[in-house]
Amino acid sequence: MGGSYSDLNVYLRGKKKYPYKANGYTLTSTKKNFDGCCNFVEFTHKIDYNPSSSGRYYNVLLYDGYYRFKGKYLFGYYYPGNDNEVIQEVRSYYSVLAPNHPLVISFVTKANINYNCLPKNLKNARWNYASYITQYSSLGPNVTKDVLDEEFKKLLLNRTIKFTTGQENVEIAAAQQKIRDKNFRFIFLPKDNDPELGSEYLFSLDVDKQEPKLPDSKEPNNKNHIDKYFLTSVNGQYYNGIMVYFERSEDPPKSKPEPNDKQPEQKEYKGKVLLLEFIDSCKSKTHIRRKDEEGCWWAEEKVPYDNDNELLAKLTETNKQLKNDVVTVILDEKDTYNRSTNVEKTDNKAYMKYTHIYGKENKPVLLFQRTQLVNGPLHDIQTKAKKVEVYYLKAGGKEDSQPFLIVFDPNGQDQKEKKAYHFTNTDKFEEWKEFKCEEEEKKVENEELVKKLEQKVERIKQNGSCINDLTILRWYAYEILIGKDPKPEDKIKEKEATRPPEQQPSPTTEPLNIPLIVGGSVGGVVFVVSSAVGYGIYWYNTTIKLLT
Repeated sequence: MGGSYSDLNVYLRGKKKYPYKANGYTLTSTKKNFDGCCNFVEFTHKIDYNPSSSGRYYNVLLYDGYYRFKGKYLFGYYYPGNDNEVIQEVRSYYSVLAPNHPLVISFVTKANINYNCLPKNLKNARWNYASYITQYSSLGPNVTKDVLDEEFKKLLLNRTIKFTTGQENVEIAAAQQKIRDKNFRFIFLPKDNDPELGSEYLFSLDVDKQEPKLPDSKEPNNKNHIDKYFLTSVNGQYYNGIMVYFERSEDPPKSKPEPNDKQPEQKEYKGKVLLLEFIDSCKSKTHIRRKDEEGCWWAEEKVPYDNDNELLAKLTETNKQLKNDVVTVILDEKDTYNRSTNVEKTDNKAYMKYTHIYGKENKPVLLFQRTQLVNGPLHDIQTKAKKVEVYYLKAGGKEDSQPFLIVFDPNGQDQKEKKAYHFTNTDKFEEWKEFKCEEEEKKVENEELVKKLEQKVERIKQNGSCINDLTILRWYAYEILIGKDPKPEDKIKEKEATRPPEQQPSPTTEPLNIPLIVGGSVGGVVFVVSSAVGYGIYWYNTTIKLLT
């Protein structure tokens, strides 16, 4: 090479399946997850110099792009003075939420010394002699997760995704990232102005175009779906990024034997969604976790993790705990949900009945306000259900906020297998009771019990329609269900009797005392006159005397 220098270009985000061979050196660029934390990625650019050439005669120039688009010039490492200053590796570190902004850039010399630098310092310098690289190495000898976390916090992430429960797909970038073993994730990031992403685009992406797409409609058994009911807390909110975690159901496709720019090296992975992660800052995350195999039951839960091992343990735990033979009953959902659960409405003057119809009978799991009922008799219903009837009282044109009766029907035909539970005139589900009935100290069971329940519901329907007060109707329905004979008119009179009587001011019956009126008037006149006289004397003494 003599004494002249040549430029050796390194593209910080570049990766190639095969090494790049140039005059005097070979450049190998690879990408991997940062050890211990897949929220960061590491690009390594290894330079192998030919034996006939010396690395001392290469200036290493950094660009922030990749091979097809080299991007902007960032920094030049010029004129190594000896072999120990020759660069043999350049490493760049990125957050998956900011794939265009390097957090740290590392130079590794032949002497195996690491110079870990902040990109902004290199960018401001533009270039420098190799011997002055120590001026920019301010992060210590090792790049750790804590270092990357700290640098990520400093980034100004002013672009966010508006998440919706529809089919919006505006200015969204998508990537597929393998974590380890069978786990991988989709990463959705904002591209330009006003990005929006709808929930229908969460579970599939176009690897070629690196953007989300709708799932293939030809997959009838696709269980990767989530009802908008479970997305209420995140609907309409803004996030720096959204991640969807999967367990792969098949081995990844093999790479092509030869590189071909027209076809990607890998296609979309297929798998089961386990977890949704919505990120609106470096620390604040919202997790929505899958709870059953069918994808009909999700829950917003905290899923804390600090590294890949903890994340993978949470994903494994989630997969193992998925329920298989259950039907998800959303008590406060009054329209069709989960794509296939049909809800039929029956309108009566005293109550509304919502019949939830499922494809097959299974053990019911009850949800209210997106939370599973975990206490009381409604937590562990042993009766399998194909239909679930949910009753809401209504009075004065207003429907109650909670149900008062729930009936579980295994197949919609066998009357004696029905099981019913009712409220206790409180808003606490843990205080509900199983419906029971006794006649002449003998327990009524099976089909007769179902008939008794129907009679009581009919009585609530007929007599409750005349009650316009929801509080009284709740009391009346509860009394009927526990076998009493309530009289609504007595409750109405009782409620009216508890109202405090209206206070009216008593009229004045005695006239005012005449001497008092006269005395008050005279006293007022005397006070005014005496005040005027006193002020005149004061004015004379302070003003007239001084003038004369």
